[in-house]
Amino acid sequence: GVAGVEPQGVVLGLDRRGIALHSGSSCASEGLEPSPVLEAMGVDAQRSLRVSVGHSTTIPDIDALCQELPQVLRDLRSLAQ
Repeated sequence: GVAGVEPQGVVLGLDRRGIALHSGSSCASEGLEPSPVLEAMGVDAQRSLRVSVGHSTTIPDIDALCQELPQVLRDLRSLAQ
């Protein structure tokens, strides 16, 4: 997760920019309960973000995430003030 920012806001902000991201872990993607894997790791499972890459993920896709994520975080933090 990112301090001071709700994960769902990040997911929605990136989605508006055409980037798919998820909150939680893939181990708990079907349920509403926190991921036992993340909890066992000592991670706040309610505040986690998951970035998945696959065979169709391109370098430009990763570049887009790296470019857009900081702006989404800035936007969300400015709304929280």
